[in-house]
Amino acid sequence: SGVSGEITNIGTIIMPNGAEIKTIEIESDGLQTVCPDIEPPVVTNADELYAAVRKSGLVGLGGAGFPVSIKLNFSPEKHVDTLVINGAECEPYLTADYREMMEYPEDIVEGTRFVMETLGLKRAIIGIEGNKPAAIKRLGEIIKERSLNDRMCVLKLGTSYPHGAEKVLIKACTNRAVPVGKIPADAGCVVLNITSVSFISKYVRTGMPLVSKR
Repeated sequence: SGVSGEITNIGTIIMPNGAEIKTIEIESDGLQTVCPDIEPPVVTNADELYAAVRKSGLVGLGGAGFPVSIKLNFSPEKHVDTLVINGAECEPYLTADYREMMEYPEDIVEGTRFVMETLGLKRAIIGIEGNKPAAIKRLGEIIKERSLNDRMCVLKLGTSYPHGAEKVLIKACTNRAVPVGKIPADAGCVVLNITSVSFISKYVRTGMPLVSKR
């Protein structure tokens, strides 16, 4: 739940796709009291990262809503070596990811480092469109401050649609092509939205699951 309070009703609702799901209605007490069961997860390897992200409820915050844990659970036979962080807004004029870059750049860099190292990947590329120079500069500074230049970089992308699409982004960042009908792992890449990786950093630190989004 995104609020603390009292449960007032348990019912059902029809979703836009016609599916019927259970709902829990909560009357907020305005206190935002954190559940005492909340605690940071223990993550020391890829399996624990997969389990923690699955438990957190994280789905892609770039808009598609794909479960991030599935992206992280790739087969070793895929030979994935690159983490691509999607800092290109999925549509023109959107600024949600840009605000995340400006307000939580440390979480973005730390989340990227944590995922990259936990999954045993060789490098990470943060792709950001050129119309966000302040974000490119700030993230680049933090990467340098933390001596991550040899494994992580910010790549300035052209400002054009649809750089936010996974396959287009992978091509722009790595010059690899995802085979027809395949997924990014088949091109040796894992792609995460910049706000998603920022959330992972916060979740590992606090244990607070996904209860809000921009």
